[in-house]
Amino acid sequence: MKISFEQNIEDLIEFNEFTIKSNKNLDYYNNLFRFIVFLGISFTFSHIYQLMAPTIAKILLASLILGFIILDFFFNFNFETIALKSSRHSLLKKIENNNLRKFAGYKTIEILETGCKGTTAFGSELVSWKKLKNIVDAPNAYYIYLDSFFGIIIPKRAFETEDQMIEFKNYTNKYLNQAS
Repeated sequence: MKISFEQNIEDLIEFNEFTIKSNKNLDYYNNLFRFIVFLGISFTFSHIYQLMAPTIAKILLASLILGFIILDFFFNFNFETIALKSSRHSLLKKIENNNLRKFAGYKTIEILETGCKGTTAFGSELVSWKKLKNIVDAPNAYYIYLDSFFGIIIPKRAFETEDQMIEFKNYTNKYLNQAS
Protein backbone atom coordinates (compact mmCIF):
# COMPACT_ATOMS: atom_id res chain seq x y z
CA MET A 1 0.00 0.00 0.00
CA LYS A 2 1.36 3.41 -0.99
CA ILE A 3 0.26 6.77 0.50
CA SER A 4 1.46 10.10 -0.91
CA PHE A 5 0.87 13.48 0.67
CA GLU A 6 2.23 16.94 1.40
CA GLN A 7 3.33 17.10 5.03
CA ASN A 8 3.14 20.59 6.47
CA ILE A 9 4.43 22.23 9.62
CA GLU A 10 1.02 22.01 11.31
CA ASP A 11 1.27 18.20 11.04
CA LEU A 12 4.54 18.34 13.00
CA ILE A 13 3.10 20.70 15.62
CA GLU A 14 -0.02 18.51 16.06
CA PHE A 15 2.18 15.43 16.42
CA ASN A 16 4.29 17.12 19.12
CA GLU A 17 1.24 18.37 20.99
CA PHE A 18 -0.51 14.99 20.82
CA THR A 19 2.65 13.19 21.95
CA ILE A 20 3.19 15.53 24.90
CA LYS A 21 -0.44 15.28 26.03
CA SER A 22 -0.50 11.49 25.86
CA ASN A 23 2.99 10.84 27.24
CA LYS A 24 3.15 9.24 30.68
CA ASN A 25 6.63 10.67 31.33
CA LEU A 26 4.99 13.95 32.32
CA ASP A 27 3.44 12.20 35.32
CA TYR A 28 6.87 10.84 36.23
CA TYR A 29 8.42 14.33 36.18
CA ASN A 30 5.49 15.74 38.14
CA ASN A 31 5.94 13.12 40.85
CA LEU A 32 9.72 13.54 40.86
CA PHE A 33 9.24 17.28 41.36
CA ARG A 34 6.86 16.64 44.29
CA PHE A 35 9.32 14.25 45.92
CA ILE A 36 12.24 16.67 45.62
CA VAL A 37 10.20 19.55 47.06
CA PHE A 38 8.96 17.32 49.90
CA LEU A 39 12.54 16.35 50.74
CA GLY A 40 13.51 20.03 50.72
CA ILE A 41 10.67 20.88 53.11
CA SER A 42 11.62 17.99 55.42
CA PHE A 43 15.30 18.95 55.61
CA THR A 44 14.49 22.63 56.04
CA PHE A 45 12.03 21.89 58.84
CA SER A 46 14.47 19.63 60.69
CA HIS A 47 17.10 22.41 60.68
CA ILE A 48 14.60 25.12 61.61
CA TYR A 49 13.23 23.00 64.47
CA GLN A 50 16.71 22.64 65.98
CA LEU A 51 17.48 26.37 65.69
CA MET A 52 14.18 27.97 66.77
CA ALA A 53 11.46 27.73 69.31
CA PRO A 54 8.92 24.96 68.56
CA THR A 55 6.03 27.41 68.00
CA ILE A 56 7.91 29.45 65.39
CA ALA A 57 9.14 26.24 63.76
CA LYS A 58 5.56 24.96 63.46
CA ILE A 59 4.44 28.24 61.88
CA LEU A 60 7.30 28.04 59.39
CA LEU A 61 6.44 24.42 58.65
CA ALA A 62 2.83 25.38 57.96
CA SER A 63 4.08 28.16 55.65
CA LEU A 64 6.37 25.73 53.83
CA ILE A 65 3.58 23.19 53.39
CA LEU A 66 1.15 25.86 52.16
CA GLY A 67 3.83 27.11 49.76
CA PHE A 68 4.36 23.56 48.53
CA ILE A 69 0.63 23.07 47.95
CA ILE A 70 0.41 26.33 45.97
CA LEU A 71 3.54 25.49 43.98
CA ASP A 72 2.28 21.97 43.31
CA PHE A 73 -1.09 23.33 42.18
CA PHE A 74 0.62 25.76 39.78
CA PHE A 75 3.14 23.22 38.50
CA ASN A 76 0.62 20.41 38.10
CA PHE A 77 -1.82 22.50 36.11
CA ASN A 78 0.76 24.36 34.05
CA PHE A 79 3.45 21.79 33.31
CA GLU A 80 1.63 20.43 30.25
CA THR A 81 0.87 23.97 29.03
CA ILE A 82 4.50 24.99 29.47
CA ALA A 83 5.69 21.86 27.64
CA LEU A 84 3.24 22.48 24.78
CA LYS A 85 4.23 26.14 24.39
CA SER A 86 7.91 25.24 24.56
CA SER A 87 7.46 22.54 21.92
CA ARG A 88 5.52 24.85 19.59
CA HIS A 89 8.08 27.64 20.10
CA SER A 90 10.97 25.26 19.40
CA LEU A 91 9.37 24.00 16.19
CA LEU A 92 8.58 27.51 14.96
CA LYS A 93 12.18 28.55 15.68
CA LYS A 94 13.46 25.59 13.65
CA ILE A 95 11.13 26.59 10.81
CA GLU A 96 12.63 30.10 10.86
CA ASN A 97 16.12 28.59 10.66
CA ASN A 98 14.97 26.23 7.89
CA ASN A 99 15.94 23.16 9.95
CA LEU A 100 12.68 21.26 9.35
CA ARG A 101 12.72 21.09 5.56
CA LYS A 102 13.56 17.36 5.76
CA PHE A 103 10.34 16.71 7.69
CA ALA A 104 7.94 18.91 5.74
CA GLY A 105 7.15 18.60 2.06
CA TYR A 106 6.00 15.89 -0.29
CA LYS A 107 6.23 12.35 1.11
CA THR A 108 5.37 8.84 0.11
CA ILE A 109 4.85 6.16 2.74
CA GLU A 110 4.75 2.53 1.65
CA ILE A 111 3.35 -0.16 3.91
CA LEU A 112 5.34 -3.29 3.07
CA GLU A 113 5.59 -6.71 4.66
CA THR A 114 9.16 -5.90 5.70
CA GLY A 115 8.38 -2.49 7.21
CA CYS A 116 7.29 1.05 6.64
CA LYS A 117 9.21 2.87 3.89
CA GLY A 118 9.25 6.66 3.79
CA THR A 119 10.44 8.58 0.75
CA THR A 120 11.09 12.33 0.54
CA ALA A 121 13.11 14.59 -1.75
CA PHE A 122 16.11 13.79 0.50
CA GLY A 123 15.97 10.02 0.08
CA SER A 124 14.15 7.03 1.49
CA GLU A 125 14.35 4.85 4.55
CA LEU A 126 12.80 1.52 5.43
CA VAL A 127 11.96 0.98 9.10
CA SER A 128 11.26 -2.65 10.00
CA TRP A 129 8.08 -3.51 11.87
CA LYS A 130 10.18 -4.76 14.79
CA LYS A 131 11.47 -1.21 15.35
CA LEU A 132 7.97 0.29 15.33
CA LYS A 133 6.12 0.29 18.66
CA ASN A 134 2.48 1.09 17.95
CA ILE A 135 0.04 3.00 15.79
CA VAL A 136 -2.23 5.68 17.20
CA ASP A 137 -5.39 6.95 15.55
CA ALA A 138 -5.30 10.68 16.41
CA PRO A 139 -8.02 13.16 15.35
CA ASN A 140 -6.22 14.37 12.18
CA ALA A 141 -3.54 11.77 11.53
CA TYR A 142 -2.14 8.33 12.21
CA TYR A 143 1.09 8.20 14.22
CA ILE A 144 3.32 5.16 13.98
CA TYR A 145 5.68 5.48 16.94
CA LEU A 146 9.30 4.34 16.97
CA ASP A 147 9.63 5.33 20.64
CA SER A 148 7.89 7.63 23.12
CA PHE A 149 8.60 10.85 21.20
CA PHE A 150 9.46 9.97 17.61
CA GLY A 151 7.19 8.60 14.94
CA ILE A 152 5.91 8.59 11.39
CA ILE A 153 3.08 11.04 10.71
CA ILE A 154 0.43 10.14 8.16
CA PRO A 155 -2.27 12.83 7.90
CA LYS A 156 -5.78 11.51 7.35
CA ARG A 157 -6.19 13.93 4.42
CA ALA A 158 -3.75 11.65 2.54
CA PHE A 159 -6.47 9.02 2.18
CA GLU A 160 -9.01 9.50 -0.59
CA THR A 161 -11.62 7.18 0.89
CA GLU A 162 -12.65 5.68 4.21
CA ASP A 163 -11.86 2.24 2.74
CA GLN A 164 -8.22 3.28 2.25
CA MET A 165 -8.00 4.26 5.92
CA ILE A 166 -9.46 0.93 6.99
CA GLU A 167 -7.05 -0.94 4.70
CA PHE A 168 -4.13 1.08 6.11
CA LYS A 169 -5.12 0.34 9.72
CA ASN A 170 -5.61 -3.35 8.94
CA TYR A 171 -2.19 -3.70 7.28
CA THR A 172 -0.28 -1.76 9.93
CA ASN A 173 -1.96 -3.56 12.82
CA LYS A 174 -1.38 -6.95 11.13
CA TYR A 175 2.33 -6.28 10.54
CA LEU A 176 2.89 -4.74 13.98
CA ASN A 177 1.22 -7.75 15.65
CA GLN A 178 3.31 -10.20 13.58
CA ALA A 179 6.52 -8.39 14.53
CA SER A 180 5.86 -8.43 18.27
